[in-house]
This record gives sequence, structure tokens and C-alpha cells, in this order.
Amino acid sequence: MPIDYKESINKLNDLLKDSDGEPIDIDLLIETLIDKNIDEEMKILVKLALDSYEENINLRDIVEGIINLFDWRENNC
Repeated sequence: MPIDYKESINKLNDLLKDSDGEPIDIDLLIETLIDKNIDEEMKILVKLALDSYEENINLRDIVEGIINLFDWRENNC
């Protein structure tokens, strides 16, 4: 299932506007970028990657990481 990057970024922008600066749940972020029906394995992989990151991380890095991890899994599994 390929990702429509432009649509994902538009959905992300809507999510950020609606959040009014409040924290966004990582599952919701993943579902917004990839698909509402994304499997639990993908959510776990993203959370493990984020937990293992030892430095400060910004939203752009998180978004790129989620999309890159999804693309990697789709191409290699």
C-alpha cells in the first residue's frame, strides 16, 4: 500500500491545527500519516524506534522516520 505523501502531510497539518498545541498520541500520528487501519506491528516498530532514540527529536524527524520505516517494511517484507 503506497503512501500519498502530499495527502499525509495535509492530514498531519489538520491534526496539528486541531490539537491546539496539545500533545498528540503516537498511534494517532501513525494512523494519520499511514492509514487508520495500520497494523499493531507497525505501531510497535515506531514506538521501539522512538524509545531507542537518545537525543531530542523534532516532529519532522518523527514524521520522516515513520514514513521511512513503513516504506522499508513494505519493500522488504
